[in-house]
Amino acid sequence: MRLNLKSEETVPLAAALDPEPGDSESLSLHQLVARVLAGGVDPPGGWSGVATRILEDHADGVAMVRCNPPELVRRYGLPPERASLLCDSLRMGVVWLLEPRPLSRVGCAEDVYLRFASLAWSPQEQFLVLSLDHRNQVLGEHLVARGSGNLCMVQPREVLGPVVRDMAARALLVHNHPSGDPEPSPEDVEMTRRLVQAGKLVGVEVLDHVVVGRGRFASMLEMGLMSPPDPEEARASRCV
Repeated sequence: MRLNLKSEETVPLAAALDPEPGDSESLSLHQLVARVLAGGVDPPGGWSGVATRILEDHADGVAMVRCNPPELVRRYGLPPERASLLCDSLRMGVVWLLEPRPLSRVGCAEDVYLRFASLAWSPQEQFLVLSLDHRNQVLGEHLVARGSGNLCMVQPREVLGPVVRDMAARALLVHNHPSGDPEPSPEDVEMTRRLVQAGKLVGVEVLDHVVVGRGRFASMLEMGLMSPPDPEEARASRCV
């Protein structure tokens, strides 16, 4: 089953974060940093070069968020108030992203990502299952397992047990990748297919498996990874 978006006007998260080229309202990360340093002035003038140096010295957003004002002052000669403004702006964005969003009904994979975006910053894998009714109303959220580093092993009984106890008709799987890259691994795909088959045996429909990364996510349903690609593999899955 493919989940529907909440409304026809819903803009996918990826599109919101990466607007169409030529959109006058869209800004690159470089432009945003320069504008913050310039105190909102546009064009930012000489602050553009400072923004370039800062971005070149930091591999990703995580490294930038870990900066502190004294470090920015020392390395780039920023005035203390500008350094504090940049750090506060970065942290405000992270707080907004990581603040859990209430989730009473699942309309699409983006809903799940926004609810569990904070998992992206966990140093270890965590595996959760959502219990849903026939209208995708959330009946329960259950942490099934915590892994060691980037490995989290689960058994079908551990995942589906809470769903059965909730008397739920459907389940949705969620786990994070501490690396920040949400691309499903072969092990993720194999485990998901086993859980789909196990769910059929107990009358639970596994709708999707959302992998949470830093600033992005992967939906195995949307990627077409929920079912074995051929009949031979399907028979093998039923025998596992």
